[in-house]
Amino acid sequence: MTRKSEAGSRSVTSRRQRTVSSETSRPNTEQSRAINELKSILRHHPLVILGVGSELRGDDAWTYHLVERIKKSKPKDVHCIWGSTMPENFVKPISSLSPSAVLICDSADFGATPGSYNVFSARDITDESAFTHRMPLRMMAHEIEERAKCPVFFLFVQPKNIEFSDELTPIVRNSLDKIAHIMLDALAAAQ
Repeated sequence: MTRKSEAGSRSVTSRRQRTVSSETSRPNTEQSRAINELKSILRHHPLVILGVGSELRGDDAWTYHLVERIKKSKPKDVHCIWGSTMPENFVKPISSLSPSAVLICDSADFGATPGSYNVFSARDITDESAFTHRMPLRMMAHEIEERAKCPVFFLFVQPKNIEFSDELTPIVRNSLDKIAHIMLDALAAAQ
Protein backbone atom coordinates (compact mmCIF):
# COMPACT_ATOMS: atom_id res chain seq x y z
CA MET A 1 0.00 0.00 0.00
CA THR A 2 1.38 3.44 -0.82
CA ARG A 3 0.32 6.66 0.87
CA LYS A 4 0.76 9.68 -1.38
CA SER A 5 2.93 12.53 -0.15
CA GLU A 6 3.67 16.05 -1.27
CA ALA A 7 6.84 14.95 -3.05
CA GLY A 8 5.52 11.73 -4.56
CA SER A 9 4.32 8.65 -2.78
CA ARG A 10 4.80 6.97 0.54
CA SER A 11 4.54 3.28 0.98
CA VAL A 12 2.67 1.39 3.62
CA THR A 13 2.82 -2.37 3.54
CA SER A 14 -0.11 -4.20 5.09
CA ARG A 15 -0.57 -7.73 6.31
CA ARG A 16 -4.06 -7.74 4.87
CA GLN A 17 -6.05 -5.59 2.53
CA ARG A 18 -9.77 -5.27 2.78
CA THR A 19 -10.66 -3.20 -0.23
CA VAL A 20 -14.08 -1.86 -1.06
CA SER A 21 -14.60 -0.29 -4.45
CA SER A 22 -16.92 2.68 -4.66
CA GLU A 23 -17.79 1.54 -8.17
CA THR A 24 -19.36 -1.68 -6.89
CA SER A 25 -23.12 -1.35 -7.20
CA ARG A 26 -24.02 -4.47 -5.22
CA PRO A 27 -22.45 -5.46 -1.93
CA ASN A 28 -19.87 -8.23 -2.03
CA THR A 29 -18.39 -10.22 0.83
CA GLU A 30 -15.33 -7.97 1.20
CA GLN A 31 -17.44 -4.82 1.05
CA SER A 32 -19.84 -6.15 3.67
CA ARG A 33 -16.96 -7.20 5.91
CA ALA A 34 -15.27 -3.77 5.71
CA ILE A 35 -18.54 -1.93 6.33
CA ASN A 36 -19.34 -4.19 9.29
CA GLU A 37 -15.87 -3.62 10.72
CA LEU A 38 -16.31 0.15 10.37
CA LYS A 39 -19.71 -0.03 12.09
CA SER A 40 -18.17 -2.08 14.89
CA ILE A 41 -15.45 0.54 15.41
CA LEU A 42 -18.09 3.28 15.55
CA ARG A 43 -19.79 1.56 18.52
CA HIS A 44 -16.83 2.51 20.72
CA HIS A 45 -17.60 5.46 23.00
CA PRO A 46 -15.99 7.80 23.64
CA LEU A 47 -14.57 7.68 20.13
CA VAL A 48 -12.04 9.97 18.46
CA ILE A 49 -12.15 10.39 14.69
CA LEU A 50 -8.93 11.96 13.38
CA GLY A 51 -8.83 13.26 9.82
CA VAL A 52 -5.41 13.41 8.17
CA GLY A 53 -4.54 15.07 4.86
CA SER A 54 -4.17 18.32 2.99
CA GLU A 55 -7.11 20.47 1.91
CA LEU A 56 -5.01 21.62 -1.07
CA ARG A 57 -4.13 18.19 -2.48
CA GLY A 58 -7.30 17.10 -4.23
CA ASP A 59 -8.56 13.75 -2.94
CA ASP A 60 -6.34 13.97 0.15
CA ALA A 61 -8.96 16.39 1.52
CA TRP A 62 -11.76 13.79 1.69
CA THR A 63 -11.12 13.39 5.43
CA TYR A 64 -11.55 17.11 6.05
CA HIS A 65 -15.04 16.92 4.55
CA LEU A 66 -15.84 13.76 6.52
CA VAL A 67 -14.78 15.32 9.83
CA GLU A 68 -16.86 18.44 9.10
CA ARG A 69 -19.97 16.38 8.26
CA ILE A 70 -19.69 14.32 11.41
CA LYS A 71 -19.07 17.43 13.56
CA LYS A 72 -22.29 18.99 12.21
CA SER A 73 -24.32 15.98 13.38
CA LYS A 74 -22.93 16.44 16.93
CA PRO A 75 -22.87 12.77 17.93
CA LYS A 76 -22.61 12.17 21.68
CA ASP A 77 -19.20 10.96 22.94
CA VAL A 78 -17.57 11.36 19.50
CA HIS A 79 -14.68 13.80 19.17
CA CYS A 80 -13.79 14.85 15.62
CA ILE A 81 -10.35 16.31 15.04
CA TRP A 82 -8.92 17.68 11.81
CA GLY A 83 -5.22 16.81 12.06
CA SER A 84 -4.34 18.15 8.61
CA THR A 85 -0.76 17.25 7.67
CA MET A 86 0.51 17.30 11.27
CA PRO A 87 -1.62 14.68 13.07
CA GLU A 88 1.25 13.89 15.45
CA ASN A 89 0.48 17.22 17.19
CA PHE A 90 -2.77 15.67 18.43
CA VAL A 91 -1.40 12.58 20.22
CA LYS A 92 -1.49 14.22 23.66
CA PRO A 93 -4.92 15.91 23.20
CA ILE A 94 -6.39 12.63 21.90
CA SER A 95 -4.98 10.71 24.84
CA SER A 96 -6.40 13.26 27.30
CA LEU A 97 -9.91 12.48 25.99
CA SER A 98 -9.58 8.87 27.27
CA PRO A 99 -11.19 7.35 24.17
CA SER A 100 -12.20 3.70 23.97
CA ALA A 101 -11.00 3.75 20.32
CA VAL A 102 -9.46 6.07 17.74
CA LEU A 103 -10.28 6.00 14.01
CA ILE A 104 -7.67 7.67 11.80
CA CYS A 105 -8.98 8.55 8.33
CA ASP A 106 -6.54 9.23 5.50
CA SER A 107 -5.80 8.72 1.79
CA ALA A 108 -3.57 5.82 0.78
CA ASP A 109 -2.51 4.28 -2.50
CA PHE A 110 -2.94 0.56 -1.87
CA GLY A 111 -3.08 -0.46 -5.51
CA ALA A 112 -6.86 -0.48 -5.72
CA THR A 113 -9.34 1.35 -7.92
CA PRO A 114 -9.60 5.06 -7.03
CA GLY A 115 -12.40 5.58 -4.57
CA SER A 116 -11.95 2.17 -2.96
CA TYR A 117 -11.78 2.15 0.81
CA ASN A 118 -10.12 -0.06 3.33
CA VAL A 119 -10.24 -0.65 7.12
CA PHE A 120 -7.12 -1.65 9.07
CA SER A 121 -6.03 -2.02 12.66
CA ALA A 122 -2.74 -0.38 13.63
CA ARG A 123 -1.02 -3.77 13.79
CA ASP A 124 -1.98 -4.47 10.15
CA ILE A 125 0.39 -1.76 8.93
CA THR A 126 3.87 -3.24 8.80
CA ASP A 127 5.98 -0.67 6.92
CA GLU A 128 5.85 3.01 6.06
CA SER A 129 8.34 5.30 4.37
CA ALA A 130 8.61 8.81 2.90
CA PHE A 131 5.78 10.27 4.98
CA THR A 132 5.09 13.99 5.00
CA HIS A 133 4.13 13.58 8.65
CA ARG A 134 7.04 13.92 11.04
CA MET A 135 5.84 10.80 12.80
CA PRO A 136 4.73 7.82 10.65
CA LEU A 137 1.08 6.90 11.20
CA ARG A 138 1.92 3.47 12.61
CA MET A 139 4.26 5.00 15.18
CA MET A 140 1.65 7.63 16.03
CA ALA A 141 -1.00 4.93 16.41
CA HIS A 142 1.30 2.97 18.73
CA GLU A 143 1.90 6.11 20.82
CA ILE A 144 -1.86 6.72 21.10
CA GLU A 145 -2.46 3.07 22.04
CA GLU A 146 0.20 3.31 24.76
CA ARG A 147 -0.99 6.64 26.19
CA ALA A 148 -4.76 6.22 25.85
CA LYS A 149 -4.85 2.43 26.39
CA CYS A 150 -7.23 1.96 23.46
CA PRO A 151 -7.13 0.43 19.97
CA VAL A 152 -6.39 2.56 16.92
CA PHE A 153 -7.92 1.80 13.53
CA PHE A 154 -7.40 3.25 10.06
CA LEU A 155 -9.91 4.02 7.31
CA PHE A 156 -8.07 4.63 4.02
CA VAL A 157 -9.49 5.76 0.67
CA GLN A 158 -7.59 5.18 -2.58
CA PRO A 159 -7.11 8.65 -4.15
CA LYS A 160 -7.33 9.40 -7.85
CA ASN A 161 -5.64 12.81 -7.72
CA ILE A 162 -3.47 14.38 -5.03
CA GLU A 163 -2.07 17.18 -7.16
CA PHE A 164 -2.57 20.79 -6.07
CA SER A 165 -6.34 21.31 -6.07
CA ASP A 166 -9.10 22.20 -3.66
CA GLU A 167 -11.56 19.84 -5.41
CA LEU A 168 -12.24 16.15 -4.84
CA THR A 169 -12.53 13.94 -7.91
CA PRO A 170 -16.09 12.66 -8.52
CA ILE A 171 -15.13 9.06 -7.65
CA VAL A 172 -13.64 10.03 -4.27
CA ARG A 173 -16.53 12.42 -3.55
CA ASN A 174 -18.86 9.46 -4.19
CA SER A 175 -16.86 7.36 -1.70
CA LEU A 176 -16.93 10.22 0.81
CA ASP A 177 -20.73 10.38 0.49
CA LYS A 178 -21.07 6.61 1.03
CA ILE A 179 -18.67 6.55 3.98
CA ALA A 180 -20.31 9.59 5.59
CA HIS A 181 -23.75 7.98 5.20
CA ILE A 182 -22.56 4.70 6.76
CA MET A 183 -20.81 6.49 9.61
CA LEU A 184 -23.60 8.94 10.40
CA ASP A 185 -26.20 6.14 10.42
CA ALA A 186 -24.01 3.96 12.67
CA LEU A 187 -23.28 6.83 15.06
CA ALA A 188 -26.98 7.76 15.26
CA ALA A 189 -27.88 4.13 16.01
CA ALA A 190 -25.29 4.00 18.79
CA GLN A 191 -26.77 7.03 20.61
